[in-house]
Amino acid sequence: MTAIRNCLNHRIKKQRNFDAKSTTFEWDIGVEGGAMYQYVQVGLGQVGSPDTMNGVGNQVQSLSAPGWQPFTPVFTTSGTQPTIGNGVYVGRYRRASGSDLIIAEAKFTFGSTTAVGTGSIYLSLPVPASAGALAFPSMGAARILDASSQFWSAVAYLDTATRVAFIGNSGGVTNSWTAWAVNDAFAYSIQYEPA
Repeated sequence: MTAIRNCLNHRIKKQRNFDAKSTTFEWDIGVEGGAMYQYVQVGLGQVGSPDTMNGVGNQVQSLSAPGWQPFTPVFTTSGTQPTIGNGVYVGRYRRASGSDLIIAEAKFTFGSTTAVGTGSIYLSLPVPASAGALAFPSMGAARILDASSQFWSAVAYLDTATRVAFIGNSGGVTNSWTAWAVNDAFAYSIQYEPA
């Protein structure tokens, strides 16, 4: 029982059934403060088995690292704010498997009625970043697309606890980076520690 408790750590929410004469242990396990729970039953003879421990650990890990969750990023600028019009936002995020980090991906595609605004370009994060994430360079990959001609690889970085900014080969990505038009886009993929 101790080995299983050590494997499940703080993720054991409630022991369902334990009888000293029983040959099985049963638990409800779930993510802290979360709504995701899974029922686990382990036979007494399996307690020391590496296969059993790996299986229980994998069940816990699958709860700790749920699949991708959608979010709607927000496009802002440092000067006059953009007019979104019929532009399209796409975003998703998840907890990195086996860690406390968030993986986030977001993209904005210009529509025919989008106006870029002025100044530096930002896209929001799904979950605010921690002070520690801001103190160190939390950076990721970015892509800037001019649909009529080319795309650029760039760097996405945490500008504040709630947004990502972009740096390309000629400096910060701004309203004057290209002649922004329909189907142009900018996107990021970043991993960071949430608040």
